[in-house]
Amino acid sequence: MFSRETVHIKDRGMAFPGAEMRQAPYSNVGQPFHTDACDLLIMYVNNLAHSGGKFQLASSAQIYNSIASTRPDVIHTLSSDTWIFDKFTPHLQPPYEIRPILLPFGENHGPSFFYSRRPLTGSPVAPRTVGIPPMTERQAEALDMVHFTAVKCQLKFEARRGDIICVNNLAVMHAREGFTDFDEGFHSEDDQKHVEEKDKTQDPSQRDGNKRTPGRTAEQAGGKGRKLKKEEQGRRHIIRLWLRNKRLEWPKPEIIRPVLDLKYDPRSEWCKRPVWHLDPPTVPERLLARRFTCS
Repeated sequence: MFSRETVHIKDRGMAFPGAEMRQAPYSNVGQPFHTDACDLLIMYVNNLAHSGGKFQLASSAQIYNSIASTRPDVIHTLSSDTWIFDKFTPHLQPPYEIRPILLPFGENHGPSFFYSRRPLTGSPVAPRTVGIPPMTERQAEALDMVHFTAVKCQLKFEARRGDIICVNNLAVMHAREGFTDFDEGFHSEDDQKHVEEKDKTQDPSQRDGNKRTPGRTAEQAGGKGRKLKKEEQGRRHIIRLWLRNKRLEWPKPEIIRPVLDLKYDPRSEWCKRPVWHLDPPTVPERLLARRFTCS
């Protein structure tokens, strides 16, 4: 396997000018169901929020089957070559691309979804580029149906520090709850005691993502890593990797190959200059950039 993207998913707060327009990976807002621009989505849970931030997964096949059984017309809309994706590059013409959001991935895997919502609808922090044709009412209905069907069949769960979540991005959609970090109004001693008491009642073998056995110390079980600084306690921090297994990868429709080749093809401009961020970004231009999207 090899990776071409390492991203720190962490709320950067309001510490810089224009921070209210920071993009979703660097904020604490919830995210609707979507897919990323990768084969395998890997998320390492470095730290958890004070509250919220649960992970949400939903099978693309289950979503498809549920919609197809009741609204086959919506399936035709989702697979039509009419969906307009904003590139957020107004200097390029046209500043958008058109493709389906439901695509075939070979006889052995069937149809699946491949899109994120922001390039289709825009958002308060990423308004649609002026002049791009609007979404139709039929498309808006279909897009919402995918999301709310995913909500009905979702697996929602809380992770623990040290967990590694591996997702087949071409078979499973994902979302997240909004969350509140510890330093957003939870500074009191009572709140800190509540967190500590909650930790005491948890099975020690399950804390900090370490699998321990009775009678063994943390060091004997592999160590629990460095102790978090006070300002880091209760601050959600996910380290995301986009991976590909060349031997087991799914066949891809030609229409999305350019998007994936940008991340995985060694000849692409991005891959010739790989950057591995060891720490969360602090440069405002990166935190505000609209062009960098999940898909």
